[in-house]
Amino acid sequence: MNIRRRLGLEWAGVALLTSLLIVALVHWDVLRGFDNLLYDELTALDRPLADPDIVIVAIDETSLARYGKWPWPRDRHTALLNQLADSKPAAIGYDILLSDQSDPESDSALANAIRRNRHIYLPLHFAFPGSDGAD
Repeated sequence: MNIRRRLGLEWAGVALLTSLLIVALVHWDVLRGFDNLLYDELTALDRPLADPDIVIVAIDETSLARYGKWPWPRDRHTALLNQLADSKPAAIGYDILLSDQSDPESDSALANAIRRNRHIYLPLHFAFPGSDGAD
């Protein structure tokens, strides 16, 4: 066998094996952790400093220990939003889904607290129907 043909077959074999390896790695999602780590490190290189005017109020383990397990009643959310309104923030991003049952009086009080905070942004939750058209 001449050297040119042998070299061509070897490289075709290497290309085929490499392609199969890449397909397997992508199919079984083996590299996701590495990809996320690499992405985090690269985005940290040119990350701007946090704006000191932005305050994040988070629900953490301390909050849960102090106020009880989740979900909290609407009254707790109403009190927080009223307290925030007194500070006159430029905007509020309230990333809480209020999908649990509540009474109309609590819902009305929460709606009023939301109205007091003129620039409040709430999340949306879409309920997609199942395959038969029902929820």
